[in-house]
Amino acid sequence: MGGLAVVTGAGHGIGTVIADRLAADGFAVGCLDIDGVAASGRASLIRDRGQVAVSRRCDVRDTAEVRAVMESLVNEFGPIHAVVNNAMSWAPTGPVLGIDEERWHADIAMLLGSYRTVTAGANSHLAPGSSVVMISSVHGLFGSAGWGSYAVAKAGIIQLARVLASELGPRGIRVNTIAPGIIAHSDGLEKYVGRPDLLQQHVVASPLRRTGTAEDVAGAVSFLVGRDSTWITGQTITVDGGMTSVLQLTELELYSGIWPDGAWPPQPQNSPESPSDAH
Repeated sequence: MGGLAVVTGAGHGIGTVIADRLAADGFAVGCLDIDGVAASGRASLIRDRGQVAVSRRCDVRDTAEVRAVMESLVNEFGPIHAVVNNAMSWAPTGPVLGIDEERWHADIAMLLGSYRTVTAGANSHLAPGSSVVMISSVHGLFGSAGWGSYAVAKAGIIQLARVLASELGPRGIRVNTIAPGIIAHSDGLEKYVGRPDLLQQHVVASPLRRTGTAEDVAGAVSFLVGRDSTWITGQTITVDGGMTSVLQLTELELYSGIWPDGAWPPQPQNSPESPSDAH
């Protein structure tokens, strides 16, 4: 591959690994983050490996700032071939109706609005055949009590990508979403400190019996911005070890140990006259 790839949130968490992967794929990577020091550090590490990267401090909520950053990158490297919207604030935000108005609007602006702002800022600079990838979450696929504005915004990202895919498709530009599950990266595991049992529940809830890695997500990004996905747009790839493909109550029962040895999987107990009401 080659050309310019812009990665937001590239100074921390999954974004650092995405930036590394795209640089290894041959892109010149623009590492954007509101933490300019972290973005600069990531770009420096990439350059130390003989690859191409620069950093820009950028508040992705600020339209004027985003436009200026995009223009500066394009002036240096030429048209944009890939955009990865990854910047976020991460936290369960409480019940939807329990969040105060200021927090609600701030969360939606950061988690959803910024993805539109970044894509709009890049729009006029996108090369034909380029790719935009949105990082969502499995929380955007199902109801998630207590995750409030986070879950709502992540669902909005998926629909934003679909709409943009239909609008930008005639120009040959693809837009897709990745919905990661539980990713074992330091920035996302703080809530499990002191509660390894909770993390283990997530492991058991996955058919592959492990948490994901940032490299798993970066691999999916690499595919979506690469030559092997040129007929894929408007889609959501779930990178969760199969967690959302199974009935979670069943998996948690397995974890709880309520089934005695030799009794798993449980055998149907309902007669034809008493059908199960489970769906």
